[in-house]
Amino acid sequence: MKIQLAILLLPLIAMSCGNCDKTSQGQVPTGQTQVLPFSPFVEANNTLYISGQISPNKEGETKTIEQETREVMGKIGEILRQNGYSFNDVVRCSVFLDDIDNYHAVNKVYASFYEGKFPSRVAMEVSRLVKGSRIEISAIAVKGKDVQGQSTTSE
Repeated sequence: MKIQLAILLLPLIAMSCGNCDKTSQGQVPTGQTQVLPFSPFVEANNTLYISGQISPNKEGETKTIEQETREVMGKIGEILRQNGYSFNDVVRCSVFLDDIDNYHAVNKVYASFYEGKFPSRVAMEVSRLVKGSRIEISAIAVKGKDVQGQSTTSE
């Protein structure tokens, strides 16, 4: 609960910094309606905070966890690209799974989006996710920094 609260507060903390030279908020894609009270992303002081991305399942639709993970990571990649970032700029991800037994399958897809240097990350099981999704991922990316990371495949 404390971790989820901290993640939710990060964009607010970033926007409150007194010396932020740039702050912008993501817009809802054309043709979609803003339903929930949050932005897809917030950029403040060369840091991009991406809200949790999901792969909603329509009633009767079944996707594999690999398909859902690929779709979620693709959404994150699109937000990164639209704002001049890449996966190389990602410094932190939070992964929420409705079944921790999917951890290894998710890792295989997740790792394929990075070029050897992985961001820090937390992964946890939650009881449910919205719209029938089985995975939700949020990310933080920093532009213009020499991000130090370590390649690892240990679990």
